[in-house]
Amino acid sequence: MSHAFAFGSPGKVAAVVTNCGIINRGFLNYTQYYPRNKTVLFIASPADFRYAEMQQDKAYLEALGWKTGWLEFAGGHAIAPPETYEQAAGWLERNT
Repeated sequence: MSHAFAFGSPGKVAAVVTNCGIINRGFLNYTQYYPRNKTVLFIASPADFRYAEMQQDKAYLEALGWKTGWLEFAGGHAIAPPETYEQAAGWLERNT
């Protein structure tokens, strides 16, 4: 949903943090309308079934001028542990 909000309300979004989330594949057909030059931090688990799609989303957003970050945790398609969110907060502080 964070990607969808960024797409639909780009003037209200400076950064997106996504935990095991992907861009709705339908949005990829509207590259000319997708927001540019924002910030995104992906929180991912290599065991997540969406891991490869998240990597594709990272490349897609980088091509649109987004600053990207990537944090990993063990656990598959799940909520990251609290310490990962602490790392995310620090990354956002340094990069937005």
